[in-house]
Amino acid sequence: MEIVKGLILFQGRVNGKPATILLDNGTGRTVVDTIFARQAGIQIGERAGEALTGTARIATFGTGSTVLEVPHAFTMTGELISFDLRPISQALGRQVDAVLGGDATNVMAVMLQPDRNQLSLVSSGSIELNGPDVVRLPLLTGNQVEAAINGHKVNLLIDLGYSGAVKVSEAAWKQIMGRSNVGAAEANSIAADGTVLKSRVAPGDLSIGRISSENAPIASGYVPVGASDGLIGAGFFLKGTSVVDGPARQVVLIVRREAQRPAPLP
Repeated sequence: MEIVKGLILFQGRVNGKPATILLDNGTGRTVVDTIFARQAGIQIGERAGEALTGTARIATFGTGSTVLEVPHAFTMTGELISFDLRPISQALGRQVDAVLGGDATNVMAVMLQPDRNQLSLVSSGSIELNGPDVVRLPLLTGNQVEAAINGHKVNLLIDLGYSGAVKVSEAAWKQIMGRSNVGAAEANSIAADGTVLKSRVAPGDLSIGRISSENAPIASGYVPVGASDGLIGAGFFLKGTSVVDGPARQVVLIVRREAQRPAPLP
């Protein structure tokens, strides 16, 4: 895998044509860029509706039969959706030809090994990690994990298409940080559609299972429908080896002993 501005890219093939693919389990459907699809000989059908990505609504179109293949991992065949992915390509400075969404990632195990620049997409339950540095977390309904920020319980939606670590809704921010913005700085993150999302960031005490970080940067701002309190994104999961196994309903993390406390997130 390649990390570009906090987001995860990898190589695959769409209808036999080499493609750069963005990993984004927060996108419900796998997407192929409309221009790329036509170049790959994929039929583009009628308008299929709208996708809410970042803060924008984008018209989507159905495709004819499409084969998306990640060598040595999986092959998915069927009708996908397409829309213009040029905004994310422009934001990242890299061509993005497709987005692997939750319809694929939620039925397998996704393993990230940033120290090796390696992404593994494998069948559920096929990854066994054990040892004193292994932390296991239950995956709640809606692909959320339970956390605490400044002592307040929150449920955070796993969204690998969010480049930051933790972001909470405005309502959750008021509970966690209070109404004062003293000590908060402005920051930007990139959504999976290329939208630059502005937010406030302030330090907070974050606990997830037995992982804790003092003065972790907590952002506030837009969170998508389905995220009860906020998001936990690639900025968190790329701190070390991590596995998100949807069918097994668990998250597994390997955390370096010296990094477990206190270890501020990026």
